[in-house]
Amino acid sequence: MPSDSSVRDGLLVVDEQDEGQRLRLCLRGELDLSNACTAESQIEKVLGSDRPVLIDLSKLEFLDSTGIALLITALGRPDARRLEFLPSETAGVRRVLKLTGLEERLPYALIEDGPPLQPAA
Repeated sequence: MPSDSSVRDGLLVVDEQDEGQRLRLCLRGELDLSNACTAESQIEKVLGSDRPVLIDLSKLEFLDSTGIALLITALGRPDARRLEFLPSETAGVRRVLKLTGLEERLPYALIEDGPPLQPAA
């Protein structure tokens, strides 16, 4: 995915892309204690735009409890209604989201003229 900006912190890469009506924040690699502050600051940055934000987890390969806490915090923000998510392609990340109950809480994005994207079983 071409990005308007990209930040690398250890095993995490955060790409920001302006899609016109919304901003996409793609989290790639591993989100854990060592780099959660970077992910949090990038989420704060895009939410400051007042536009809808798509947090793309499709290339996220690992998520620890710090990453889970970050997602819960994002969902608890007053402006969380502007957040949508794309599910991870990685079975381990999807399993963690399911076990923690986040899978049901994350508002998944709609594909153009299609049903909402859902995590794989």
